[in-house]
Amino acid sequence: MSSKNNSNNKKATDNKNNKKTTKRHFAFNRLISLILLILSFITLFNIFKNGYFSLFYDAIIFVISLFVLFIFIRWLNSRKLRGFFKFILCLLSLIIIILEIIFLNYGNRTILFLQSLKDDGTRVTTYGIYVLSDSNYESMSDLSNKTIDYMEDESVYKALDNIKDEISITSDKVSDIDDLLNNLFKSKCDSILLNTSYEPIIQETNSSDFSKLKKIKEISVRKKISVINSDTDLSKVPFAVYISGEDSNGNISSNSRSDVNIILAVNPIDHKIGIVSTPRDSYVKLHMNNKYDKLTHAGIYGAEESMNTLKDLYGINIDYYVKVNFTSFIDVIDTIGGVDVNVEKDFCESDQYRSVKKKDQICLSAGEQTLNGKQALAYARNRHTFTTGDIARGNHQMEIIEAMIKKMSNPSMITRYNKILSELNGNMLTNISYNSLSKLALKELGADSNWDIQSFSPDKNAESDSRKCYSTGNNNVYVLILDDNSVSEISSSLKEILNIQ
Repeated sequence: MSSKNNSNNKKATDNKNNKKTTKRHFAFNRLISLILLILSFITLFNIFKNGYFSLFYDAIIFVISLFVLFIFIRWLNSRKLRGFFKFILCLLSLIIIILEIIFLNYGNRTILFLQSLKDDGTRVTTYGIYVLSDSNYESMSDLSNKTIDYMEDESVYKALDNIKDEISITSDKVSDIDDLLNNLFKSKCDSILLNTSYEPIIQETNSSDFSKLKKIKEISVRKKISVINSDTDLSKVPFAVYISGEDSNGNISSNSRSDVNIILAVNPIDHKIGIVSTPRDSYVKLHMNNKYDKLTHAGIYGAEESMNTLKDLYGINIDYYVKVNFTSFIDVIDTIGGVDVNVEKDFCESDQYRSVKKKDQICLSAGEQTLNGKQALAYARNRHTFTTGDIARGNHQMEIIEAMIKKMSNPSMITRYNKILSELNGNMLTNISYNSLSKLALKELGADSNWDIQSFSPDKNAESDSRKCYSTGNNNVYVLILDDNSVSEISSSLKEILNIQ
């Protein structure tokens, strides 16, 4: 009898423990179901909010998704379903939750990044206050009741106001860079106010003049310009984009020389892309005053000036632009672990700060190698080592871009995705809206078609020369004279791709 009672007690205890285990499993399954339900709603909301599906299918996909989710959760919480199947459903639920968390992390970071690229129209011009290097002037207070000369531009008067708020000083306007430097060198004034973007120009045209200058302060002036923004569906109309590689470090809103000048002509209907790389030293007419200058110098007056100058050169409409500066170039290449390039010959180039000190130079030997960010930038900027000069530099830039694309196409780069976005954030700027970009991207993600990509360059029959430029005053500088027939041929090809009659 006692043995029977013990057996009954054991069964009762086992039943009680089984009920507790079942309760715990049921509570766990309900918790997983709740997390899955909340995350799925958030994920679906993000998908529909950001237009990942066409509007026509939104309602249908939404209803089907909710129905499937409802059935899935019902099965997971069914008391009649066998434990093995519940385990499988629970495991699938955990996998879906992890995937949704990854999607929300990467997806939302991407969306926020694309939205952060929007140009709000802020432009920054940095001016330096320069004195003679052998003078006793070391600070602004030393220039009190002295004189300062300047060249007129849109923002210079704000810089002068900032100076006059700090000290009492007499200012005088001159016509060009030659007069400005000569007045300082001949002691006709005590100091000069000059856009810092002119520093590499002076260094290039006359390094001895540059060595006579001493900068005692920088003043940054901000202004707002009107930006052309449009939500045009870029998946339905041909368009052209100007890509500017800025010769600067730091704030992407700063105006500076453009070392890379690329036009992308895109026809999403015929799936054609035309790529034109115009050498930075091309001798072109500036849009703002019809005076000849190097293309790279147009960037001093803003990306819009570079874009409009190229628009005039090729006779096409360019409504969009993307600006990238040296800071992002170096950081992104370092983030992806460098790029593989076959360097043609040994050379040395100044660093990203254009330091003239030998110890700061970056020297590379010929041969296949992996370049870090600073080395890749030196390779992309060097032209003096190569007989074709600016043409070789343009080819090197395209070589590095191709190497970056290959490296970033590697699936292993997904682990560095967030880091890459972080490095690019604040170092890129565009007037292409997020909606326009997303519509084009979504169309291509769902399309099974190849793009016909054609590359053009006006290098054919181009001749190097030494001529005066608007930004360099009376100094002759190295320029590239483009062949009119070559430019005309490129213009016709771009118009054909863009369906311009």
